[in-house]
Amino acid sequence: MQRLFARSLIAALLATAFAVVAMFLQAPPRASAAAVWQGTVGSDQANVRSAPNTSAPIVNVLQHGQPVTVVAWVSGEETQPTVDTWAELGPGQYVYGLLLYESKPTVAPPMPAGVNFSGKWIDANLTGQVLTAYVGTTPVRSVLVSSGRPDYPTPMGTFTILRRVANETMDSSTVPGLTDKYKLTNVLFTQYFTQGGAAIHEAWWKSNDSFGIPTSHGCLGLPYSDALWFWNWASTGTPVVVHR
Repeated sequence: MQRLFARSLIAALLATAFAVVAMFLQAPPRASAAAVWQGTVGSDQANVRSAPNTSAPIVNVLQHGQPVTVVAWVSGEETQPTVDTWAELGPGQYVYGLLLYESKPTVAPPMPAGVNFSGKWIDANLTGQVLTAYVGTTPVRSVLVSSGRPDYPTPMGTFTILRRVANETMDSSTVPGLTDKYKLTNVLFTQYFTQGGAAIHEAWWKSNDSFGIPTSHGCLGLPYSDALWFWNWASTGTPVVVHR
């Protein structure tokens, strides 16, 4: 009886030890699934309005650092040039997008369902506004990204990097149907993944605090250091999965 008890105790201890080892050897953790964007108020104050424009009545005032949950991004008044992105917090509650702030991710978002790549691939999570480099099922690096604003959404689906341009000029006149006018020179580390011009690239014209808000014309914009990292890590043919 004592021998049986000792064997059971040893087996339990070994199982616990293996579980602890496995915990430390597993891939970096992923966040739990979320269908909303979560961040904080980045400005001193943020007026919550009944519609996505500054002439709508104020229904609430949020303070700096206050947690915010965004259920949808909608088009509204361009409080700043070419940025018409407003956050919908609930029915009849809207905040201008650039008044909000998202912290850099410490864990990778959930992987999209049905993805089965063994090598390098890139996950663009539009809900969380996070770009993640993967090798198989192992997340390597997650960063904030600014995807397409509501009226110029980033195309969703599974793509591959088609071509790469180290230093690009982006001109709105070359994009069919685009009403905004711009000509951006010295756009670094551009990696096109659609024939229509959607790309991962550096966005030097954005402030660092604005990444994590969907304000582009369809591309996936990154700060310099993150764009450089993805440029060095990826290559032509690397899969890109864009999803909500």
